[in-house]
Amino acid sequence: MIRAAPRRSLANLAAILLSAALAAAACDAPQASARPSPTRTPEPTPAKTTYDLSTDVWYEGLVVHVGQAIAILDARGGTIDVTMTIENPNAESSTLDAAIGLIVAGQRIEPTRDSQVPSIPAKESRLALVSFELQAIGSVEDGVLEIGADPEHVARVPFTEAGGSAVTLQPIEITTEGRGSAGDLRVQLRGGILRWDLPDWSLELPATTQALTLTYDATYTGSFSGGFPFTSENIALRLPNGEVVETRRDGRSQSIELIGAGKTKKNLISRFEI
Repeated sequence: MIRAAPRRSLANLAAILLSAALAAAACDAPQASARPSPTRTPEPTPAKTTYDLSTDVWYEGLVVHVGQAIAILDARGGTIDVTMTIENPNAESSTLDAAIGLIVAGQRIEPTRDSQVPSIPAKESRLALVSFELQAIGSVEDGVLEIGADPEHVARVPFTEAGGSAVTLQPIEITTEGRGSAGDLRVQLRGGILRWDLPDWSLELPATTQALTLTYDATYTGSFSGGFPFTSENIALRLPNGEVVETRRDGRSQSIELIGAGKTKKNLISRFEI
């Protein structure tokens, strides 16, 4: 005699068979693929450009030979390094104290702390490096290196023609001659030089001022045995507009000599601010 299976056993058997069927179905189902990784945008490659500036600037009594500007830039910005050789032709050591800046894209950018501008011993030269860091500026085609700042004279060294004209403040030699006399004193002008700085003071003049230094011979035609004391009281400069300018009173801008009777002192100097 065959007995019927209890209902609970049939229910358990059905549950086991259903679980097995679901497991088999899961094994046969296709596996979901992994999510693809997004493609990374490549970083921009900085471009290196060398600008041959080759410009000499006269400032604070020094001669600054500006060599090259090396730019490493992309759209995010980058760095600019400007190399210089600073020459000190004077009798005392000096340092280029002038403000130095880079004008680009309408902005003035100050040098970084990596810049190196050493003191220059008398009659020697030293290498200097001025570095700049740019943000979101990808080109310096219109760049201008400035040496100096208001209210003094400012020298300009453009990277390309897009930066305008250079301003070097190079001294101007004057070869004119002339003569004059007053009483027993005669003066023979030999020439002069026009500058925008005071080399012996290592100073730059205000933007509205120039220094004119004249060289001349002075002769005392009198017979007084004590000679003629020649000082700044005996010389002045009359400008074309009639204005009379006295020598600069700084202890270095005027020759002071005792000229003997019938004698001549050669290569005296007077410096005027005009």
